[in-house]
Amino acid sequence: VEWLRGHIAPLYASGEIVHGVGFSMGGLLLRGLLSAYPLPNPRRFVMIGTPNGGSEVADFLKKRWLYRKLYGPAGQELGTGENRAALPAWTGGELGIIAGNRCLDPFSYWLLSGPHDGKVTVENTKLEGMKAHIVLPHSHTALPYAKDVHRQTGHFLRRGEFVEASARSR
Repeated sequence: VEWLRGHIAPLYASGEIVHGVGFSMGGLLLRGLLSAYPLPNPRRFVMIGTPNGGSEVADFLKKRWLYRKLYGPAGQELGTGENRAALPAWTGGELGIIAGNRCLDPFSYWLLSGPHDGKVTVENTKLEGMKAHIVLPHSHTALPYAKDVHRQTGHFLRRGEFVEASARSR
């Protein structure tokens, strides 16, 4: 959060309206940044595949050496248990959340219950204070590359809502 704030410090001084997008842990960084350093003019933000309620995959992997090496202390806060990142409810402006519901990882099929993207359940992407939530047919790693995710993100940043399912099929 401190590193991120240092890189966007000019936005705090400018007084400009600010929008933001975070994928996976990047959404948690947005939450941490805006709770510690509220922007003067936050507008709209989109979280894509963010484990707001934690991830059972992180619960399973957190004690394994490679996971600890790759994800460090932040990886320990991605779980659903008591070590989950202690972040307050959303207060940073209008929030839209995009979740995936396709899993390509056979390991995750038995580890996660309900609809999920292979890393995060749809339910655990939700966050109190969100304005909109949509589920798209992608795996966690495919979400940032999918054209419909790009379209939905842009639409939310412009209009504060996602394109309705009936409008998407036209």
